[in-house]
Order: sequence, then structure tokens, then C-alpha cells
Amino acid sequence: MKKIITVVLVLAIVLGLCACGGSGESKAPEGLQIGYARADFMPEGGVNMSGSGNQANKISTGYLDILYATCIAITEGDNTVLLFSTDTLTAKANWTGEARRQISGATGVPQENIQIAGTHTHSGPAVGGSEPLVLEWMPIYMEALVTAATT
Repeated sequence: MKKIITVVLVLAIVLGLCACGGSGESKAPEGLQIGYARADFMPEGGVNMSGSGNQANKISTGYLDILYATCIAITEGDNTVLLFSTDTLTAKANWTGEARRQISGATGVPQENIQIAGTHTHSGPAVGGSEPLVLEWMPIYMEALVTAATT
């Protein structure tokens, strides 16, 4: 289902970008490139769960679905934008700032052209906290974002 949603989003972006000009002509602007990639970021062992209520401060005991960092790259000329979604509740600023630095270093895309958002799942790993298991999981999350951006 997640792949279908991502494909629909890419299609919507492509159709929106192709609807240029008033002549009824529907073609992509010269030099426009769009790419898609994803990388999984499955932590080994338990992690702190995100969410609230009875989810707060729980440690995971397994998983049902693989977690992904998905990247859509849109390039026209020398300008590239990277749009990410991650299977997490949120995308906390203290993590996304570091992720943008790493992604920019690996790709050359300016940090201000990189957007990272969580899909808002209440049953995924916590992001941005300072608990030991969260901090242990952080490099896996960062590596998945860089991998999705460079694939």
C-alpha cells in the first residue's frame, strides 16, 4: 500500500509539472528529471516506540512491516530538490538538521532544498529523543536517508 501511495504522489507531481503552457500541449519542461528511491531502516532489537498514551515509553518486541525512507528527486538544470518521507511519527528538527547535512554532503544538494517528513505512524520507532535506544537507532535512520538520496 505504501508503494502505491508513493507512486500516486510521484504521478501527481509529474502531471502537475507537465501541465505547462497554455497551448494544450502536455509535455515535461526541457531537462526536467524525476527519480525515486527508498531504503529500509529496520532497527535490530527493541527501540522506543513513538506515540502517546499506552505507546509512550514502550520498547518494541518485533515488527509487522518494513520501515522505509523514501526519496523523490526533482531536477531541472542545476537545481535539485529532494523530498523524503519516513515511516515514523514525525521528523524532529534535531535529527532532520543532521540528516540534511549528511545528505547534502553526499549529494551536493543544498540543505535548504531537502525536505524530510514523517508519515505519522504511532506504531513506529521514536525519532529525536535522547533515550539510549533512540540514540542507538539514529545512525540507521540517517544511513537510510543518505542511501535513498544517492541510489
